[in-house]
Amino acid sequence: IHTCMLAGPVVQKADMKKQAWIKAYEDANVDIGLFSGFQGKGQIGKGMWAKPDSMKAMLESKIAEPMAGASTAWVPSPSAAALHSIHYHRVDVPTRQMQLAMRPPAKVESLLEPPLLQQLPDKEAIDHELRENAQSILGYVVRWVDLGVGCSKVPDLS
Repeated sequence: IHTCMLAGPVVQKADMKKQAWIKAYEDANVDIGLFSGFQGKGQIGKGMWAKPDSMKAMLESKIAEPMAGASTAWVPSPSAAALHSIHYHRVDVPTRQMQLAMRPPAKVESLLEPPLLQQLPDKEAIDHELRENAQSILGYVVRWVDLGVGCSKVPDLS
């Protein structure tokens, strides 16, 4: 995001995962890990599940990570880790990684497509997005620095 700030405002946080560049970024991470020989030797990771109160949704959706080639993923708690481990029993990750190694590599052009807004939101939407992101940053700092605990459960303002 920092690299495209001069190009203009980017899409809102909630819409970021729908952008073409994030899929290309995630695919490229797996491609590079496999090309570098990490399969069976190193971890190819995927994103954090930062909603520890939504374990059912995590169980339903995070199977996409081993299907995308991840050999590990971040979860917010021991309970979440136990649930997420089920995915690694349902997906033969080495076989899946071999299949993914045969695909064409992620396109660099997609990585270079900044997730810019097509039209500016109204002032209220901008204020809301700024408040939510400031809350997230402050929530991380307080939990990590002041309390010395994990920061997977930073409450949203809304």
